[in-house]
Amino acid sequence: MKRNKLVLCALSLCVAGVASADTVFSGGDLRDAANWSNGLPAGQVATINFDGYYSGIAQNTPWLSGSTATVGGGAVLGLLAADLSVYGGTMIVNDATLNCQDDVFADNGHLILNAGSVTTCADDWEANDHNGWITVNGGTHSSGPNTDHCVGAQRTGTGIDFLGGTVTAGNFRFQAGSTSSVGGSAVLASAGPGTTFSDMAGLMNIASDWTGSWEVGSFGAGAWEAALTGGHGFRLDGAVINAASFASNFEVSGDGTTLTIAVLPPEEVGDISISTLSGSDLEISWNGVAGHTYTLEYKSELTEPTWTVIDDTMTGTGTITITIDASESKAFYRVTGERN
Repeated sequence: MKRNKLVLCALSLCVAGVASADTVFSGGDLRDAANWSNGLPAGQVATINFDGYYSGIAQNTPWLSGSTATVGGGAVLGLLAADLSVYGGTMIVNDATLNCQDDVFADNGHLILNAGSVTTCADDWEANDHNGWITVNGGTHSSGPNTDHCVGAQRTGTGIDFLGGTVTAGNFRFQAGSTSSVGGSAVLASAGPGTTFSDMAGLMNIASDWTGSWEVGSFGAGAWEAALTGGHGFRLDGAVINAASFASNFEVSGDGTTLTIAVLPPEEVGDISISTLSGSDLEISWNGVAGHTYTLEYKSELTEPTWTVIDDTMTGTGTITITIDASESKAFYRVTGERN
């Protein structure tokens, strides 16, 4: 009986080892198990570094089956007459291109797009259903070019995090119950002048340190302010946007189409106090403002071409004081500030 139990445990370990082994795609039809080193993805780590294709897969086909698939190596996946449906797993796209003749969907799965990735489709590009999610860290991506071709998130529990790269839309649609965000260096662009919002009932949080831009081709004067303050799902760092916060935090291009975060100038440093201490030490003080970093520099002669940095890491609110060795017979000092 003891031998039988040991044999059964050994068999169980062997079976588990096979099920968890990685599987690597060698090219061709993604649906053909013969093109994978360890069979079709099923709860494994899958690697796709060769050109491939599939056709006729429905939006809810769980072809990843709980796997995490990484696509890279310059691979081109031609998804013929089909959706790219990330269903039932996670797909990470690095330096690779995915061309779809229909939709790009994250449906019960997570699509992560990194620098070097390219996705194109002829129809919608969306987090579609069943808690589907898309994270855009970089790359170049687009939906179809017409106003019925949407970039967005449908239904409760879905969302897109736009953190980098460029995403071009025929239309923008973020439906009720979805939760999305814009930040980093992300650029959202219009496929043409007809681009608009067909639905903005979902939550869209904009980060105050976002350095990208968002263009909506059909917008004119006042349209962005109306969209962000009009009771839709827009937020700034989680807070509802009103007329005052819009005016102080956002800029809109002259034609009214493009939204960016306003780049505010730093607060003036104000008066600087210099006191002599014992020996050759000097104490330099000024009033600091929250959200700023200050730099103290000096020159021996004002005619010198450049200033020498003494300290460029000083922050604080209220009086900032630094003690320096002023052993030179003559020196000139200046303090500059910049917003963090």
